[in-house]
Amino acid sequence: MRWSDTRQEASFFGVNYTLSSAHAYRAIGYLGLDRKAAVDKDVYHISRLGLNAYRIHLWDVELTDEQGNLLENEHLDLMDYLITKLKERNIHIVITAQTNFGNGYPERNI
Repeated sequence: MRWSDTRQEASFFGVNYTLSSAHAYRAIGYLGLDRKAAVDKDVYHISRLGLNAYRIHLWDVELTDEQGNLLENEHLDLMDYLITKLKERNIHIVITAQTNFGNGYPERNI
């Protein structure tokens, strides 16, 4: 991967973080915690650790309808909130827009 402006190699030290989706999203719900407050705390610690990147796969079953149209829902809102918080701390974001596996692990897929 290279920066588009300088063509220099881009290097990152980051984390795969899924609170906006899949099991992490559900687990926070089971605990009755505020997901945006959890994002705030987690992004603070990601930054504090000196990480400079964030990566995630987006689960189509959570963000689109059966025809592939984007849904305005809590998953999308939380992802948008997370991206905003990461940008505020100058953390780079790498998104894989599609997955070909379920969002259930360690539970059943939905």
